[in-house]
Amino acid sequence: MTKNLVKMKTLIVDDKLENLYLLEALLRRSGYETVSANNGAEAYELAENDNFNLIISDILMPVMDGFTLCRKCKKNDKLKNIPFIFYTATYTDAKDEEFALKLGADKFLIKPQDPDVFLNIIKDLFDKIKQNEFKPREVSNLSEEIMLTEYNYALIRKLEDKMNQTEENEKSLKEYVIKLEKSLEEKRIAEEKIIKMNAELEQIIEKKTMELQ
Repeated sequence: MTKNLVKMKTLIVDDKLENLYLLEALLRRSGYETVSANNGAEAYELAENDNFNLIISDILMPVMDGFTLCRKCKKNDKLKNIPFIFYTATYTDAKDEEFALKLGADKFLIKPQDPDVFLNIIKDLFDKIKQNEFKPREVSNLSEEIMLTEYNYALIRKLEDKMNQTEENEKSLKEYVIKLEKSLEEKRIAEEKIIKMNAELEQIIEKKTMELQ
C-alpha cells in the first residue's frame, strides 16, 4: 500500500454514533480514509481483515472496551505496529493515561480536542509513517497478572467516579426538591393571603354598596 497522505486509512472505534460521525467528517475532509466500529470486538475483527495505518479508539464501550482492544492489538503480530490513539471523555485520570501508555498506546487524548490541534497530531503521526520515522511505543514489560490488576483498578476508579457523581446528583436533587417545596409553600401562603384580601375587599365593597342604597 502506498503510504500517501490521501490513502492513509484510519479505524475509528466508538459506541456513540455522533462521535463516529464527527471524527469521520473531520478526517475525511482532510483527505483521510476512515472505517468505523462500534466496539472493540468489531474493531479487532476489522483490523485483522484489513490494513490500517492508525487506530483511534474510545475506552468505555460495550462488548469489548478500548483497553482490551489495545492489549489484543499489541499482542497480534499483524497489528502491533499500528499507531494506537485513545480518545476518551470518561477515563481522564492521570493513572488512566499511565495505564494506557503501558498497554502500548501512542497517544492519550481527552475529548473534546480542538479540531486543528487534533488534525495536527494525526498529520504529524502520518508524516512520521511516510518517512519511516514512526516507532510504536513499547508495551510495558509487566506480567498478565499485573496488567489485569491495573486494568481492574482502572475500572474501579471509573466506578467510584460514577458513584461519586451519582451521590452528587442525588444531593443536588434533594436540594432542588427542598427549594421546590419551599417555593410551593411560599406560593400557597401568598395565595391564601390574596384570597383573604379578596374576601375582605368584597366585604368592604358590599358594605359600601349597601350604604349607598
